[in-house]
Amino acid sequence: MTNTGNNQTLQIFGTKELNDLFEAMSDSQQRSLYISAFRKMTKPLLKDIKSRIPSNLKGLRRSIIAKPVNREKALKFGASRKKDKQAYLANIFEGGTGERFYVTRKNKVKKSTGRVQPLNFFYDTIDAHENRLKTEYYEAFLESFEKMVDRYNKKKKRILK
Repeated sequence: MTNTGNNQTLQIFGTKELNDLFEAMSDSQQRSLYISAFRKMTKPLLKDIKSRIPSNLKGLRRSIIAKPVNREKALKFGASRKKDKQAYLANIFEGGTGERFYVTRKNKVKKSTGRVQPLNFFYDTIDAHENRLKTEYYEAFLESFEKMVDRYNKKKKRILK
């Protein structure tokens, strides 16, 4: 780190300086780094998952999101159960169903309502992107770290206290 009067600019030369700076950061700053890296990595994955969902299931497409876990350095993604979102359909269309029937009261006759073919849009996509996620995590983390350093340099704030 170079100090030029009141203006401090941060310069990172090697991995030792990077590790020291990361360890000296507060937990909330570390968490924001992890979350931004995870969001950057999962963006193409979520786009691919949504593209595999049929167009007539728009509510299910809107329910596929990524959101940070409270007070954790983690991000969860999948179907969300918010208003106007049909997250319950994710389980039905991912695994499919067997032949479904209903029984009428008068005749006690089984009437077929059909079955849902499994789409496997979620887990197949994750399996397809698994190697890419493992290899690109380091680059995404470094990119978000550099972005945070640039942001703090631009504001002339101190990262460390």
